[in-house]
Amino acid sequence: MKIKTIITPIKKGHKPFYVVLILIPLLFIFLSLTINYFFPFKAQLKYAALPGSEIAYYTRGSGYPLILLSGFGMTMKHWDPLLLNKLSENNELIIFDYRGVGNSTGHPDKSTKEMATDIIQLMDSLKIKKANILGWSLGSFVGEIVAESYPQRVNKLILVSTALGGDQGIEGSTQIANAIQQNLGGSWEHVYVPFLFTTEESKNNYLMRIRLSQFFGESPAGPDEVIDAKFAIELALSNKTDENKRNLYLSSITSSTLIISGKEDKLVPPANSERTAGYISNSKVVIIPQAGHAVLFEKASDVARLIDEFLH
Repeated sequence: MKIKTIITPIKKGHKPFYVVLILIPLLFIFLSLTINYFFPFKAQLKYAALPGSEIAYYTRGSGYPLILLSGFGMTMKHWDPLLLNKLSENNELIIFDYRGVGNSTGHPDKSTKEMATDIIQLMDSLKIKKANILGWSLGSFVGEIVAESYPQRVNKLILVSTALGGDQGIEGSTQIANAIQQNLGGSWEHVYVPFLFTTEESKNNYLMRIRLSQFFGESPAGPDEVIDAKFAIELALSNKTDENKRNLYLSSITSSTLIISGKEDKLVPPANSERTAGYISNSKVVIIPQAGHAVLFEKASDVARLIDEFLH
């Protein structure tokens, strides 16, 4: 069987092959410029040597250092890029994974006090004498201990979705707490995120932002938090003796403190923030409407503006 190939002559002046040769590079240039416009920052993962651990971190922006303390169950790649982009305009952000979490090595800390010690050791490794501290949820508990125990190392303190520990905290939804307890081995996106936002739209917008930032390298790649770390931290938080001690020393915090909470927070009701402020003399509380536990992601622009005004 013969196969006949028909070649259509190219008309004079019509050169599609050359047009394609020109268009393909232009398309790549356009895509490259578009990606760099929307994702101009590329995370450079580094490691700080601490006793028994290599703490993974990266920095973003310039200015006075602002150390970000993650919430329970998350890693550095789960910070909202919209929030980071705005905060990095006037601050040098230090974003890291706790010991034994995400990209960091070693065994997880067994108490929030040990986690606070790691923050100071990280600061020493990076030669940071004093910094602003931003802690969300679990990170806010750690931030409180840093400010209590090392007042000379903390300039200003921001506590987001915080609560008093031990018997002093106001408990949130038992249904949500039980659901998280039963699924500690699950991923951040499937176990925690559904309970952090007030609407499906705000949740999906956040998930889209972090996935794009990870795809384009705006945040570093890495594993989700290991299950051992989740159980270790959960055990530490259940120690009411230690948690009550955290409350006892809150009044010793001398740093100017901004406390932010979402009005619709079902996990840690905003009354906790107001109660915490009662212990810290130089503090201010802002309750943001139409926001849940992840208020700093759900209302990223508003929270970034509040923080920037407070710090500067």
